[in-house]
Amino acid sequence: MKFSIIMPVYNAQKFVKAALLSCLKQDFDSMEIIVVDDKSTDESVNIIKGLKDERIRLFLNEENLGTFATRNKGVLRARGEYLLFLDSDDCFAN
Repeated sequence: MKFSIIMPVYNAQKFVKAALLSCLKQDFDSMEIIVVDDKSTDESVNIIKGLKDERIRLFLNEENLGTFATRNKGVLRARGEYLLFLDSDDCFAN
């Protein structure tokens, strides 16, 4: 695995699909997208699960931990040589 994109998510149903699609459009040789949901109370998790792509790996926090702890949990799960960070309300340029 060459690249790991780390995305913490909390109640981002308005933006998370666009953010993930912008990741999937990248032409990295080998990548994974580590999405860690921080106990969202909206439809964020269902939206993420609706994107059927093997590069997306979804993890769920048991309790709300905050952005930094959630991002760090993603780092611990990453298998890539290089790490990229993207918030759930941002998009990569194409």
